[in-house]
Formats: sequence, structure tokens, C-alpha cells
Amino acid sequence: MNRAIRRHPEQPLVVSPAEGQQLLGIGHSTFAKLLARGDLKSTRIGARRLVYYDSILALLAAGEGAPDQAA
Repeated sequence: MNRAIRRHPEQPLVVSPAEGQQLLGIGHSTFAKLLARGDLKSTRIGARRLVYYDSILALLAAGEGAPDQAA
């Protein structure tokens, strides 16, 4: 069964890259690669980059971007 992860109404629309890294449990370079590949959607407001929270949820739902797990 395919269950969609949905954003709760109280969750933010966007987060900072630092918050996104913390949510995913990954470092700066891995996060930057996900942005560059288009795996995470972001926008700029002035000089500030903001990452769409829904794109983080979608990445997790796809089973990617989570911290490495022992096999």
C-alpha cells in the first residue's frame, strides 16, 4: 500500500537549508547535492534560500535522503 506523507497545517511551508539538513539528518554537502539534482525544491527571497517542506516530505516518502541505515 502506498501511503502519502502529508504536511500538517501547522507545519511550515518552507524551511531554511540548516533546518532541512537537521530534519533529514544529513550534512551540508549532501543537502547541496539534493538541491542541485532537483530532488529538493527551493526558492530564493532576496539572498535567502528557502526549501519547500513538502519537497522534504516527498523525498522521505520516496525512501531517499534519510540518514544511512545499517543493513
